[in-house]
Amino acid sequence: YPDPRREFLVEKAEYGKQVTVASVVGAEGEIFHAPGLCDVVTAKEIARNDSFLAFRVLPGNKGDEVEKKVQKVLDQAIKDLGVKNALVHSELIICDDGSIKLIEIAARVGGYRAKMYEHAYGVNLHKLLFRLVLKKEEPEFILKGHKFVSVSEIFPTEEGAYKRLVDHRFLVQKGDEIGKARDGHKRILDFMLEGESYEEVFERSLELQKVLTVLTEESE
Repeated sequence: YPDPRREFLVEKAEYGKQVTVASVVGAEGEIFHAPGLCDVVTAKEIARNDSFLAFRVLPGNKGDEVEKKVQKVLDQAIKDLGVKNALVHSELIICDDGSIKLIEIAARVGGYRAKMYEHAYGVNLHKLLFRLVLKKEEPEFILKGHKFVSVSEIFPTEEGAYKRLVDHRFLVQKGDEIGKARDGHKRILDFMLEGESYEEVFERSLELQKVLTVLTEESE
């Protein structure tokens, strides 16, 4: 692994909208993409000076044509890498000029994605992989009657000792040191929302990011 004290990677900054895709790859390299691009909203997009992913929405709102273009890019990347017998998580940028740039592809399930696909489509990604590898059946993704879901992460706006956030399941305890994601701190809360439209879950997720204020001992 490269020594970060001696080596560093310089990458071109790309500007646009981030999306992710979950794919299943069989023993012979056959590729099946789960339906719907998952839209990712960053902290910067909600006017937060931090580096975390504020929320994700599945399915996204980029349209069928963009989804087909993204899948074509991923088909080639997965074949070039020789991936087999794996779940694949891919992250891409839909650039402002309409081009598509791949920023990550990994043999894993994306964060929260297994639960999101199960709630949105009734699809169990792990079971689909096992059945494909064992040659029981090809994945079948049901597109009708799906729901829209989002998963949000909550971070404080400043460092300090955690005090309280009312009426939610906590990932931290009172007195724990908390802070921004960019400074290496973990989220204090995550939650999933369901709705009947993209706009509904997007607006609710955005509103909760604004109104859920994390109190620290230093902020009062």
